[in-house]
Amino acid sequence: MSSKDVKDAISLMRGLAIPVETTPYGFSVKHSALSDQDFAQCGVDNDSSISMSVNVDEDPPVKWFFRMSFLEMAHFIVDAYAATGKAKPARQDIVNAMRVLDDAYDETELDKMTSLFLGE
Repeated sequence: MSSKDVKDAISLMRGLAIPVETTPYGFSVKHSALSDQDFAQCGVDNDSSISMSVNVDEDPPVKWFFRMSFLEMAHFIVDAYAATGKAKPARQDIVNAMRVLDDAYDETELDKMTSLFLGE
């Protein structure tokens, strides 16, 4: 995990007023609807990709998203917030925007990384 990548990701989000905190494994995004508790947690996966678990009001209660770097994940989060068109979007609006963005995401590089990790 590159500490510069994490710092740049956090700086990007904080610059846009997205509540985020550094964690030992990456960062967590907070949300006021959860009394400023973790809305999403982001860290390094076994294959060196970046994974983010997002708390949702569904079953299962977590939605996972994957990107190649912390900075790419931060851009994904920023884009999701912006896509809601609201200054302080509801959690579900953010999750809905994340799903739309994720559906359009090209996973080719992530698939290559996983294949290398698995020795395929």
